[in-house]
Amino acid sequence: MLFLSNMKIGARLALAFGAFIVLLLAICGYSAWSSSRLASDLEATANIDLSRIQLADALQQQGGIVARASRELLLVDGAGQIKKQRELIKKALADTDESITKLAALGATGEVEQAFATVRETKEQYTKAVAKFLETLDAGNPDDARTALLIELRPV
Repeated sequence: MLFLSNMKIGARLALAFGAFIVLLLAICGYSAWSSSRLASDLEATANIDLSRIQLADALQQQGGIVARASRELLLVDGAGQIKKQRELIKKALADTDESITKLAALGATGEVEQAFATVRETKEQYTKAVAKFLETLDAGNPDDARTALLIELRPV
C-alpha cells in the first residue's frame, strides 16, 4: 500500500478507473456468457420440451378417447354404433403408437429417459388391457367385458 501513497493523485485516479473498467469488462463478459447459455436452454425448452408436452397431452387425449369408446361399446347395441366405437379405439391406438414414435425421435436422457420408459411400458399394458376387453366383448359376454373394463383397463 506504500506504493499507492507515493503516487500522484492523477495516477491513483487512473489506476482506480482502470481497475473499475477491468472489473466492468469482466462482469460484461460473464453476463454475455450467461445470456448465451440461457438462450440455448430456452431454445431447448421451447423446441424439445414443448414438443414433448404436446405429445404427452396427445397421449392423454387418445387414452380418453379409448376409455370413452370402450364405455360406449358396453352401452350401444346398434351395429353402426359399435363399428364407429371400434374404429375410434383403433384410430386412437394407432395415434398413440405414432405419438410414442415421435417422442422416441426427440431423444431422452436422465429423468426424461426414465419417464419415457414408464410411458412406453404403461402404453403396452394399456394396449393389452384394451385388447383383452375387446376380446371379451367379442366373446359375447358383456358382464365379463364390463369386469375386464373395470379391473383390467381402468387401473392402467
